[in-house]
Amino acid sequence: MAPEVDGSQFEGGLGASYGSLPGRETMYAPPAAPAAEPAAEAAPAPAPAPAPAPAAEEQPELVEQGAPSDEPIALAVPEFIPLSERTELREGYVRDFAQVAAESGISSVMAQGLLDQVVEAASALDYVPADEHTTQDDARAQVIRMFGEVDGAKLIRAAQKNVQALGPAVAEYLDRTNLGNDVAVLVALSQAGFNTLSPAKAKEALEATMKEKGFLQGDRRLVLKVAALSRVANREGSPEDQLNAAARKAASPAKPQSAGQAQYVAEQKAASDARAELATLAGKRDLTPEDRARWATLVALVSR
Repeated sequence: MAPEVDGSQFEGGLGASYGSLPGRETMYAPPAAPAAEPAAEAAPAPAPAPAPAPAAEEQPELVEQGAPSDEPIALAVPEFIPLSERTELREGYVRDFAQVAAESGISSVMAQGLLDQVVEAASALDYVPADEHTTQDDARAQVIRMFGEVDGAKLIRAAQKNVQALGPAVAEYLDRTNLGNDVAVLVALSQAGFNTLSPAKAKEALEATMKEKGFLQGDRRLVLKVAALSRVANREGSPEDQLNAAARKAASPAKPQSAGQAQYVAEQKAASDARAELATLAGKRDLTPEDRARWATLVALVSR
């Protein structure tokens, strides 16, 4: 039986309260430490300690978004999603988010990254997707079951904090669709900061994460982090230019590819397929020896 969680850790609930929490900027501030008793005699100040190295799980903090736009962002659903899973309801969610992201000044890189992260989490995790009946308690219970009480609480707090940075229109969208109570959406929001990394920084974080014992043992949180980081690390050139080029390609007749272009496309698809398969393996309760061998092969693919 999963340990019972103190509801005060999730003050205001999950998705249904993203846009209405009073004092959201301070709701997660730790309690003030008790005042130290005055010393009888002032001790000499100790030498400052060196700054600790960043933990592998740290991510950049989101800041306020850019200028709003009336033009929806062109978003691409990952190719490995079968047509049978692309329901009208889900396509509608994507279209609505593309409009909300543009109106909120969210970059196309961030918007596409969040969509990819939602898909990866949904593929990896064994959970019940949110519908109109899913409550905050339902979502909280699923997060705690899959990530544990401590990591689950951190995940939810990170998601709520990042929604504040993304803006009130995103909060309203999550409330209106009830996607704020969907586990895959919460995971994506909690890791949104990885989308702001440069390819070089993402590669550094990727290499550090893949050395962690938890990742090698199939920790779901770290597998999803690796999927996000590997996508950013393999990005070439300007992210905005890449997404604009993808949008132009979708709207233009197909042209024959050169051998170099075809090889690049094949490599990118292989990496995308590897991330999807890693996510599927991470969702299994027990890995067979064949699964573990395949795991090592896939890890090598996404780390190139």
